[in-house]
Amino acid sequence: MTSEPGRGTTFRVLWPISNQAPDRRPSVQLESRSTPRTRTNGTVLLVEDEDVLRASIAKMLRKEGLTVIDVDNGDAAVNLFRDYQKEIDVILLDMTIPGTPSAAVVAEAGRLRPNAKLLLTSAYSREMVGPAAYAQQIRGFIRKPFEVRNLLSLIRKALSA
Repeated sequence: MTSEPGRGTTFRVLWPISNQAPDRRPSVQLESRSTPRTRTNGTVLLVEDEDVLRASIAKMLRKEGLTVIDVDNGDAAVNLFRDYQKEIDVILLDMTIPGTPSAAVVAEAGRLRPNAKLLLTSAYSREMVGPAAYAQQIRGFIRKPFEVRNLLSLIRKALSA
């Protein structure tokens, strides 16, 4: 090491020489799974007014094999379910959305198709959401923020019911 005021410091590092060639292969650790990953089939109508959240949930569900129709308000949800009720397997509905209120979306989905399957999501607890959270069509509730695996489990359960 040499150092001069106003000029800086110079370091010299000496490494020992090796007779072996460096291993240039990247170090990879594979995650082992005890069970094979299964994809989920079905069509989900996702009703969420927060754009970033809606886009990320839709992307995650599509990655798992689901078909996703996503809308940002209750009016669009009711119209789509009215037009495509036979194709939509599950409605994932945020409880605070613009347009037609979520409780009315639940009621209309039940009127159009009594065996409709709805999953509710909210930052509020299920008890705070009110009576709509306990309607006959409701197959589950998940509180925000949620983990992806918990949402997928709820969707799979609703699809198999």
